[in-house]
Amino acid sequence: MKKTLFLAVMATAASLSIAADKTVTFDFSDPTKYGYEKAEGGNGTPIAYQGTIVSDGVTIQNTFEGSSATTFRFFTAAADGTVTLRLATNGVFTVNAGGANITKIALTGSKLTTTNLSITPGTFEELTWTGSAETVTFTRLKETLQFSTMAVTFESDDNGGTPVSGKVTEVYESNPNNTFAEAFANAPEAVDGQSVVTFGTDNVEAVGVAGTTPVDVQETETGVFPGWAEWNTPTWGQGNANLADVKPGLVTPYIYYVTGTGNPAVEINAVQITTDGNPTGKWKADYVYYEADGSKGLPVMGLYYKFTVKQSGTMKFTIWSNKGSRKTFVVDEETKKAIPYTVEGYINGQNETLTNVVMKDVTGADSIGESMNRKRFLTYEEIQEIHNSNKNFVSVDTTFVDETKTGEERIAADNIASIKVTDLEPWIIGAGNQAFWGWLTVDVEAGKTYWLFQHSSQIGFGGYEFTFDGDPSGIEEIKTVANGASDIIYDLSGRRVNSIEAGKLYIKNGKKAIIR
Repeated sequence: MKKTLFLAVMATAASLSIAADKTVTFDFSDPTKYGYEKAEGGNGTPIAYQGTIVSDGVTIQNTFEGSSATTFRFFTAAADGTVTLRLATNGVFTVNAGGANITKIALTGSKLTTTNLSITPGTFEELTWTGSAETVTFTRLKETLQFSTMAVTFESDDNGGTPVSGKVTEVYESNPNNTFAEAFANAPEAVDGQSVVTFGTDNVEAVGVAGTTPVDVQETETGVFPGWAEWNTPTWGQGNANLADVKPGLVTPYIYYVTGTGNPAVEINAVQITTDGNPTGKWKADYVYYEADGSKGLPVMGLYYKFTVKQSGTMKFTIWSNKGSRKTFVVDEETKKAIPYTVEGYINGQNETLTNVVMKDVTGADSIGESMNRKRFLTYEEIQEIHNSNKNFVSVDTTFVDETKTGEERIAADNIASIKVTDLEPWIIGAGNQAFWGWLTVDVEAGKTYWLFQHSSQIGFGGYEFTFDGDPSGIEEIKTVANGASDIIYDLSGRRVNSIEAGKLYIKNGKKAIIR
């Protein structure tokens, strides 16, 4: 089992100060919030060399001395009047949080790819920068970059050094780097048709259940579940899905997950197979599946996971779904009802094209490709658009003031009393029948148990991140880590490191520490 604890903590020689993460979000759609005029459609308001955009202690500054009026500016689109912050030829700007360590910057916008934009130091991928730096530098490589929002997360101590609650994130990986975690590698033999794996972190107790299934066709009816004569053996397996299509010579990042057997059914019966209405004397399994209102109860067989949390916070699951049209549920065990969640990640067939790509050939040499297709990372909003494109999932119920009106008068604004949009299948991640892999996030309450499973298929499970507000009481003073210490050390992105640099922040024993 890989078990990691991240705690936003800093130690000084004089006192212990626990730094709580703080996020400041810039919304560039309204330049007047930052003291800039909104230009007419098709025009922009430039930000001069050393000019700044400031919000709640975070400063964005133009640092390219040769700036022109179009290098860095708020630009108003002629078509619809929307405003974005644009970075063009030779553009460079920095982000600073008043000397605090910035750990994450999340972006929305257009053309913000690693091919077009460099963000240093740290790691930039899929619209998110991670690392640890007082100043983060954005450099335009190509294209005109359009920023819609920027969420800057940094370590903040608003109490002047007094310990405050900080965000704690516990991480569990079920299949790190395509290697079974200990719990799954040593899964116990099945008992009563179930292989039960126990795992978790300090504040999460988790159970994975892989179930048996009846051998489908029987010569004679032997009763209802669990009276079938022959059963398959529950098993655990491994899988992966690549996050981006790349050319030879490049390292491909993957989501790794575990798989288990069995449809998570609440009931199973034997039904006789008929041909042209005539009984054949052979039998098959007839499954009854979970319903979102909890009316049919929770699964008693097949693949499902249960998580009992000790703190209130958020659970972010890494999942894989073979067919995006299958329903995916997170269920409150107490009420037996499905609860809402958000998703982000990848849907098979949703691609983007990069042009003039620098890549490695099979010899390791740099080469330029005219274009390259790769899987496109999708935000929750983008996935919802794909979901809503299938009208079988969403219906619109409009109430009119005067039902007798027809034509344009009927749909006129003053004749519409209300519009109610009903998502008929909110538990289906995307439209169509394409695979999905990515991350599912849900709010959870302390002391409760939550189930994760799919309606009539097996969900791939890659692990979780459990984030909650930590309590600083009882935390011992953090010692600085000696260079060359033998304990396992991680960088701020959670990756294990083999070498360390003096003066940088790392994670050791679940806590942030400065390397001396």
